[in-house]
Amino acid sequence: GDIFCDACSNHRTVLPLEGEEFDKAVRVCDVCMKDVKRGNYFSLRRYLTSLQLYSDDAKDEKKREDDSSTNGEEQITLDMVAASLSSLSSDIDAMLLEPLTSFTDKMTIPASILVPAVARHLKRRKTGEY
Repeated sequence: GDIFCDACSNHRTVLPLEGEEFDKAVRVCDVCMKDVKRGNYFSLRRYLTSLQLYSDDAKDEKKREDDSSTNGEEQITLDMVAASLSSLSSDIDAMLLEPLTSFTDKMTIPASILVPAVARHLKRRKTGEY
């Protein structure tokens, strides 16, 4: 997930994961907290960051290749977009096969946000197969 400052969100929750590093509550955004309250700890929203922020402008891509000074920020790569699309596809398939909860209960991203975020990457060879 993404990192949020106290000004952006003061919601915290313990994730249902095993391991000492997961014993402490982590900050979640206001939108994701709605999912958490419904028991959906692994919202599909976690894939949106790379899908929405990756720039497919050739100039930006060339600059990323040339610029070694990223000021400590992780650059979103086409590989990250491909991984997000692949995981998103797998998670949606699993949601459709799960009989205990309805698809609409788990699909918390409005189509008006998800479809454009995915569609903009379908023209690329590396990401179009997902």
